[in-house]
Amino acid sequence: MYSKRIGLMVAGVLGFLILIFAISMMVSYNNLVDKDEKIDESISQIQIRLTENDDKIGTMIDIIGDLEAYSVEIYTLVTQARADYVGSQNSEDVADLGELGELQTYLALEMLQIIEDNDLVDAGTAYNNLLQEVSAMQSAISQSRRDYNQAILAYNRAVRRFPGILYANMFGFDEAESYWDEPAE
Repeated sequence: MYSKRIGLMVAGVLGFLILIFAISMMVSYNNLVDKDEKIDESISQIQIRLTENDDKIGTMIDIIGDLEAYSVEIYTLVTQARADYVGSQNSEDVADLGELGELQTYLALEMLQIIEDNDLVDAGTAYNNLLQEVSAMQSAISQSRRDYNQAILAYNRAVRRFPGILYANMFGFDEAESYWDEPAE
């Protein structure tokens, strides 16, 4: 009778420990999944911002219009940016998105410079509005990149810390790709 009681106590303690381990495993697994999904969400936000930026570039082309002296330069810049945009539009490759963002930023700044330097362009309300929109868009892209960088750091910390490293190895969660730096201004 006494050994049966000890056996039940040992079984109860083992059952409790197994239950605690199972709950810990579920919580850790779900935490890693949430952090991994946050990375995907951040990449999606960057893609949305780059699409909006591409639309602003189209608006800039309309404003610049018929400036023949700059048409080849503008055409080359726009063609390159749009080709890269189409090629990277559905990509989740961080390097492609980073290069595309840098190219779009360069293009926007170059086109603004062309507009500012040319007396033929009406620098009235439309230009000032566009200038504000481009500035806001660059800020939104930068914020999206910062959000992505924070998601990567949080995920990588979770994958490398104990007990997350055990569950990451058990469930096949690897460290995420490195993130890109903010472009130099």
